Amino acid sequence: MKILHLEDNRQDAELVQRLLADELPESEVTLVSTEAAFRAQIGSASYDVVLSDFALIGFDGIDALRIAKQEAPETPFIFLSGNIGEDRAIEAVRAGAHDYVLKDRVKRLVTAVRSAVRESHERKRARAMEAERERLASTLENSPDFVGLATPDGELLYLNRAAREMLALPPGPLPARMRILDTRPPEFHAAVRESLDLATRNGTWSGESVLLTRDGRRVPVSQVLIAHRTANGAVEYFSTVMRDQSARKRTEALVNGQNQVLEMIAGGEPLNDTLSVLLRLIEEQCDEMFCSILLIEDGQRLRHCAAPRLPHEFTSAIDGQAIGPRVGSCGTAAHRRATVVVDNIATDPLWDNYRHLALPLGLQACWSSPIFDVQKHLLGVFAVYLKDPKPPTGQHRQLVDIAIHLAAICLSRHDTERRLRDQAEILNKASDTIVATDLANRVTYWNRGAELTLGWTAAEAVGRQDYQLFPADTVAEIEAAHRSTDLQGEWRGEVRLPDKNGGIHIMDSRVTIIRDQQGRPEGRLSIATD
Repeated sequence: MKILHLEDNRQDAELVQRLLADELPESEVTLVSTEAAFRAQIGSASYDVVLSDFALIGFDGIDALRIAKQEAPETPFIFLSGNIGEDRAIEAVRAGAHDYVLKDRVKRLVTAVRSAVRESHERKRARAMEAERERLASTLENSPDFVGLATPDGELLYLNRAAREMLALPPGPLPARMRILDTRPPEFHAAVRESLDLATRNGTWSGESVLLTRDGRRVPVSQVLIAHRTANGAVEYFSTVMRDQSARKRTEALVNGQNQVLEMIAGGEPLNDTLSVLLRLIEEQCDEMFCSILLIEDGQRLRHCAAPRLPHEFTSAIDGQAIGPRVGSCGTAAHRRATVVVDNIATDPLWDNYRHLALPLGLQACWSSPIFDVQKHLLGVFAVYLKDPKPPTGQHRQLVDIAIHLAAICLSRHDTERRLRDQAEILNKASDTIVATDLANRVTYWNRGAELTLGWTAAEAVGRQDYQLFPADTVAEIEAAHRSTDLQGEWRGEVRLPDKNGGIHIMDSRVTIIRDQQGRPEGRLSIATD
């Protein structure tokens, strides 16, 4: 215990030091007798208590008290005086002195010092606890997670700022007698009761739930629920921490939706169905986006393909519009082969001839991006409409990039399949016998001309090898032609092919190698004329 003693009477000072040494041996006393020395000590060191005479030479005890309160306001101050007088004693206490002791009753000093130090420590502990409570309260209030307290019967006691914002509650106190069930959709009430029961039995519960906001939105959350008990074991209150899972759920939905679109592309689902699913996926990620995909027809016109949320009168009005330098956002994007962002349809000159279609429907902004295949052929245009005039955000751009990428895959696959169908139709219309085989002589393609000439349908021929269709001597001719093809890259000549009914056809034939994208042989193509 460190004690600062202000006393200008040497005998009195020695008497106090002996008393303190006997009764408080752990104490360390620093003696000063002047104002300058007192100021130096009180300002440079930390003391547990200050003892001061009331009447000093050239210095007043009240002045010393005032200095102490300025330099060390938390340190107890005790007057130790020969005759302080009642009026001065009252004045001293009012000025902030903790106690006063008369010198002729100096033994009470030990009790006064102990009491002052104890009360000082208790005040410090109380202030520390209050500071800790305030830090905890500030931490809870400013936590980004939902934090709440409720009574055992479910009445809400406290919601932090994040919780009030998440529930879209107005500023100020909680609504009177607001309950946990008031923050949940009705179909979740039974699950909430079950979670409270489990927390009561087990002490805690964790899982997922859904909040119902005051403006009707549903917010998916992860939740931890804790039951706090009294000394006798009864539940005193519940506390909960929740975290908004909307972003995670949207990310999961986005990933799952992309996989669904890719599966539809791989499965050959109809183009409009696949692109409609894609656009709904993007719109569910950001409700303010109204999406559309237009196809390029003959490189000259826009044709409506998919737009799940746009009115029919709008999509039908722009269907068939010619591509050009001032044809709204979409026609201009196709013409420029670059993204066109129109923040405000009402004022942008690109929409001079088309704003009468958009504005009555509340469409205020439009961003359009061309869709290309890997060879940079223009396939279509992806468009986003908003009902507020503004530019795209980072989230908008990310979703647009995803949509364009998937749309490009879908349209490229559709375009490739269309070309293959067109080519197959041309081959089927040819009167020649056109047959493709793999390197094991297994039939992979059999056109309509082959069906008419040789009698086997494509369904009968495809998948079979030559020895399963022709006799041995014919197979020998075919394989000789194939060996020459493999050596020279091509073979031309005549072969005798029997049909399904045994009739013989003399075929003027040409056989070439079919190669993969790396140039490796993967089969043979035969074109023969009867």
